[in-house]
Amino acid sequence: MVEAMHREINLRVLLPKGAELASDLAPVKINDGDRSVQVADSAKAGELSLVRTVNLPAGRVQPGGLSAVSRLRASADEALSQSVRVRLK
Repeated sequence: MVEAMHREINLRVLLPKGAELASDLAPVKINDGDRSVQVADSAKAGELSLVRTVNLPAGRVQPGGLSAVSRLRASADEALSQSVRVRLK
């Protein structure tokens, strides 16, 4: 039996004095029916927030929907594993 998965991660990182973000934080929203992945990272002075949400409902994928689910998986993997770099001055 396949179970539904819903995960929300909200990680707040306090940066050391003088640190700055060295990479762009690009928000990402990926939807395929009831399946969704969202990356809503942000930064402000001295603080980095990593906000990720993954929602994968239980259920079977029909043979005609396999390619869409495969694209969602690849896009989600890329979005969730993007680099976040911090540079110290």
